[in-house]
Amino acid sequence: MNETDAEHNAASFRYLEQLRNSVYGPFFADQYDRTLLLRGINVSGASKLPSGPDFPRCIDPLDEAFWKPVSFVGRPFPVEEARAHWQRLKSWGLSLIRFVVTWEAIEPDEPGVYDEEYLKYVASILKEASDIGLLIVIDMHQDCWSRFTGGSGAPLWTLHMAGIDATLHKLHATGAALLQGPKHESYAEPGTLWATNYTKFAINHMFTLFFGGEVFAPNCQYKGEAVGLVLRRHFIDAAARLASTLAGIHGILGFDVLNEPHAGFIGLASLDNFNEDVHLHLGNAPSGIQSMLLASGVPQEVPHFTKSWPVPTKKTSIKMLNADGIRLWRDDMEDVWRQHSVWNIIDGQTRYDPRHFTRYPKTHARAGEEVKFLQDFYRPFLMSFDQAIKAAMPHAYTFVEPIPNIRNMGLLDQAPSQTCFAPHWYDLQALFEKKWSRYMTMNVQQLAQGSRNLWTHTYFGKRQAADNYTKQYAWLFQDAPRAIPRLIGETGIPFDMNKQYQRGKVVYQDQADMLDVMCTAMERNLLSYTLWNYTPENKSHRGGGDLWNGECFSVYCAADHVGTSIYAGTRAREGWIRPHAFKIAGQPLLSEYSADDGIYRLRYKGAGSLHTLGRTTEVFVPKYLRIEAIHVSLRRRCTITTSLDMQTITICHEEQELIEVEIPLLLRS
Repeated sequence: MNETDAEHNAASFRYLEQLRNSVYGPFFADQYDRTLLLRGINVSGASKLPSGPDFPRCIDPLDEAFWKPVSFVGRPFPVEEARAHWQRLKSWGLSLIRFVVTWEAIEPDEPGVYDEEYLKYVASILKEASDIGLLIVIDMHQDCWSRFTGGSGAPLWTLHMAGIDATLHKLHATGAALLQGPKHESYAEPGTLWATNYTKFAINHMFTLFFGGEVFAPNCQYKGEAVGLVLRRHFIDAAARLASTLAGIHGILGFDVLNEPHAGFIGLASLDNFNEDVHLHLGNAPSGIQSMLLASGVPQEVPHFTKSWPVPTKKTSIKMLNADGIRLWRDDMEDVWRQHSVWNIIDGQTRYDPRHFTRYPKTHARAGEEVKFLQDFYRPFLMSFDQAIKAAMPHAYTFVEPIPNIRNMGLLDQAPSQTCFAPHWYDLQALFEKKWSRYMTMNVQQLAQGSRNLWTHTYFGKRQAADNYTKQYAWLFQDAPRAIPRLIGETGIPFDMNKQYQRGKVVYQDQADMLDVMCTAMERNLLSYTLWNYTPENKSHRGGGDLWNGECFSVYCAADHVGTSIYAGTRAREGWIRPHAFKIAGQPLLSEYSADDGIYRLRYKGAGSLHTLGRTTEVFVPKYLRIEAIHVSLRRRCTITTSLDMQTITICHEEQELIEVEIPLLLRS
């Protein structure tokens, strides 16, 4: 242990021997029982995509290189550049790295064959991060199942194993997935189309098999075994293989099980429709049963949605899809769902039970019982994943996410030991419209739960925006156990909102205001968080953003990098590079920075400890702010030290008591 490092650098954790749950509530703690309020970043948005060969051809679905073997070595950056990137993030007060890894990167070409070069590469750059005092969570990332179904995550062979003949022509002809190419010259228009894949066939088919194939499609097999069992085993084995590679790296806290998990068809209330309050409907939007028929080569007239107000979209027309009768299935494969009597065509009529996936099928031992996805399917997977990771990393934490827009819902009632609840939060209206105003925000979260009282969920002005977001972050944890640490695994903003790069002069004031409101809301809830994201390749002015599906969330832009300042290339830094107490020697009651009046406030019940560090609170103050004074209110004396080089203030108290700190700050000229 390096105590000097612990005493003088708030954002460094080289001293940390073992992470533990705090005795004061849903927080992490160090070996001195100091409460840790972590700040961090996801690295990186481009790690969803391969680095080569033939980059950027290999990330364009229209190019044959996209469908050929690829490598992720070099994502998120080359080995020789790693330390410089990690030092940069640390200097911005970001101590926790949520490191993006995909299943495809580990096991790209065939089942059971791992990319050893990639595993070695990841170990090399994460050791660099750990060596300088950063903490790391491995994020097993996916969006919409796979790159080959419009997102990221699983390798191509998983689709073939599940019976899909995954070619761009067949996926588009059957409406089974929407694949978008990289943006080279312009930004994605408002309305993020990739998210509509969650109502399309390929994604729902894959997730249904992954979580419940042996229940709902037992005859869909690979080498005599239910495909669902095979897929889950390979995913878990791939993560465990990575864990064993990284086991000796001190700073790795654990694994995020599965980014934004999805139930597929399991539990879907009706095959006749997807819930418009929960799932984005934009463009062609076939129902569940229509998507199955389309995959089987049966033409369908499907609703087509366009943007509207006050609801995000509305049906405006009907489109004929798959008029040529293209089948999505491999030539040697039956239609899985017709084979399992989910649907059939009898006397020219489509026969099916719209509620088929709400109950266990007739062939199952629990036939007729109501399906509970989280308890019956997701939790067993979570437990298996947890056991496999802890076999390689006994002290690892398991970071668990709910289904997006869903709270804990009892998922954590029987959680494994060393679990962290790590949901995500975004302002979905800002994401969809790529537009935000400090003058009016809406609680889209509650509207997504079915509320139609627009005025109740409308907030005016920046202060009310902070109130709005504070409620939304709090809602995520309403039924979460207080004994389990909490982390916002993803939260961020589209930097290309409000037509940022179509106005000539680049000004990030709106972005700074939105980030300030978000960070204030998380501070009010005493939450740890990792922002989405840091992408070194982001060159927004030239198009491309984070390289993936037109997104532009990176807090850093290479095109903005001018000069040698540690902040060169940052965007809207005033919103997210903030004074903050990383290590609090006691029970935190308040830790909040007001960017508008330039004051950081901290209040906590100081702990009694025989060890000096157990009574030492460490506050990070970024270099772009000048400390005007340090006001500490307590009955007995304390010792205050300031290290401008380390951007750190330490406050060491002597007795257990309520401690209040106020630090007025000014922008440096």
